[in-house]
Amino acid sequence: MTDFLDFIIDDARWAPSGHNTQPWRFKKIPPNILDIYVQSEENVLNLGDNETAILCVGMMLENIILSANHKGKSVEWTIQDSTDAKKPVIRVKFMDSLDIASSEDNRLYQRIRTRSVDRRSYKYKPLSNEDKKALEKALGSTLKVDWFESLKERYSMARLAMGATHIRLSIKETFSVHQEVVEWQKKDSADKIPAHSLGLDPLTLMISKFFSKSRKRQEFINKVPGGLFLYQWETDICPGIACAGYFMLSLSCPIAVGKAEKISQLLEAGMVVQKFWLTADLLGLALSPNHMLLVFSDYIRKEIEFTKDTHELENAKKLSQRFEAYIRKKFNLQPEKVLLMGRVGSPRERRGLPRSIRLSAENLLITEMR
Repeated sequence: MTDFLDFIIDDARWAPSGHNTQPWRFKKIPPNILDIYVQSEENVLNLGDNETAILCVGMMLENIILSANHKGKSVEWTIQDSTDAKKPVIRVKFMDSLDIASSEDNRLYQRIRTRSVDRRSYKYKPLSNEDKKALEKALGSTLKVDWFESLKERYSMARLAMGATHIRLSIKETFSVHQEVVEWQKKDSADKIPAHSLGLDPLTLMISKFFSKSRKRQEFINKVPGGLFLYQWETDICPGIACAGYFMLSLSCPIAVGKAEKISQLLEAGMVVQKFWLTADLLGLALSPNHMLLVFSDYIRKEIEFTKDTHELENAKKLSQRFEAYIRKKFNLQPEKVLLMGRVGSPRERRGLPRSIRLSAENLLITEMR
């Protein structure tokens, strides 16, 4: 059964996480139990209360369920310890099952390792009605999706994303985080984001690498009029227009209030998000989440001063107001219910692209209770 638990972990680790931080560690309890320890990854690039990490652990749980079903096992998971709401412990129990995994689940299982972020521009090809129906079906009754597909809508979202990028690159608090999460040397990275996967052309990549070496260099380019425009053009405007559209996933039910209930809601939502993403990959579509608008909006809504830069804090307030007013007017969305947004579309090329890989299963194991 230990071999089975190793098999599960080997599949589970391919779940997405913010900046490839992989905020989970596993403890095997043979013969049929796996404890998951949520790791704290609180920084200015993530939602408060470690919500980004918990959502990602939910996505990883979906991998576990698909992997177990593939092996003829059913899964029960419970929140084992929620004393620290930011770092809960989830217990997963595997049992023999007479049910055979559906053909749909088997197809999704095959996509666990091929699913990846594609930050480049996509084809100018709209989603078919069949594609949208399949993606909406994957959400069940837990989440709902809203689409921003017209050229005007894509441009509006790209401009908002551009504003978030400017704030992210301008404040001091993000500089050290960027240095930690970007891999400049290798085309693939086990615990970071490869710079070659950012969607930048070689010249912009070289310029970005130079200015990322020190905070003084970054401050210099930030003060130059239009100094960040080339980067924003290649990461926000061009890909924001060159796609089928933006998607926005939000809760279909009221936000949970209790500590354990909120953790459970985030985990269940994460499972559905992963099914949505795996379905997109199965359909031959690419996804690129864009969560900084949600992060800054969350900070402003909760009155969290995430930076000492008063100018950029004021910019964040204005950006948040524009963003929330836009989605309220467009779809009557409640901003606090939105969990994930990003671009979707048909990729121009899929083979041999630089990507974030994963830490080995061995490096994700713990042997002692924390």
